[in-house]
Amino acid sequence: MATMADEGWPIFVRSTGGTAVPHGIGMLNFSVMFPRQHEKATTDAYYRLLCQPLIDWFVHLGLAATTGEVPGSYCDGGYNVQIDGKKIVGTAQAWRGGLAGTTSRHPGYVLAHACIAIDLDITEAISAINRFYGYTGAAVDVQPEAASTLQERMRRPFDSAQAKRSLIEFLEPYFTAQGIIVRCQTALADRPL
Repeated sequence: MATMADEGWPIFVRSTGGTAVPHGIGMLNFSVMFPRQHEKATTDAYYRLLCQPLIDWFVHLGLAATTGEVPGSYCDGGYNVQIDGKKIVGTAQAWRGGLAGTTSRHPGYVLAHACIAIDLDITEAISAINRFYGYTGAAVDVQPEAASTLQERMRRPFDSAQAKRSLIEFLEPYFTAQGIIVRCQTALADRPL
């Protein structure tokens, strides 16, 4: 951890778990808290609730997106959001609060989290991830060509501030139409993993 911090990539542990993911400048974090439902609550259902608004936002921006694994990408999973076969968004979730099981009178909530690569240097970020794994002795080799940024896929300048505004402007009416309350909070950090 000290070595990575000295290199300008401090390590933080996410409460939603997963393997190494770049965070900080150039990444937009999108988190949603859902009440756990009694009826057929599954991790897949909550991932779909997290990913669909992002897919719809990308369509709004003129891009076709889907979910699925991207072999060789950082923190690969079945609910990566990808454009042109390249990972743009990583997702994670954690079930918290209340008693175990959705049959409880107090079933808790789900924290669903998406890390959206907007305009960071993806090659530099993946190099940092691979150095981290090398320092730990883990046999993981993340491939830079497996991931991209929203700016690269849009093929025009689109920075994190523009992306944040665009996403908020898109999501407020999107969620309001579904009767969901939207609250936005902003936090900035320097290039942590």
